[in-house]
Amino acid sequence: MTATTQHANLEITYIITPPDEGETGFHAACAEFYEANGEGPTEATAIANLEESLLELFAYRRAQAMKRLPEGAVCRKLSL
Repeated sequence: MTATTQHANLEITYIITPPDEGETGFHAACAEFYEANGEGPTEATAIANLEESLLELFAYRRAQAMKRLPEGAVCRKLSL
């Protein structure tokens, strides 16, 4: 199943996978950001975990980018 969740105005696509036979828990993977994923006993929990993973990924990448800014660079936010 593929679905889209919306955070502000930016839409992110995720793929939800039900548990295999004999296993418990759902897996949620992000199509745009392969590093982000979530797991949980329910579909809702897996999606919430994926959202947390995405926010952590964005915060990490932002912090890494700030460390590499050239002198005099200006940072601004872009809303999508």
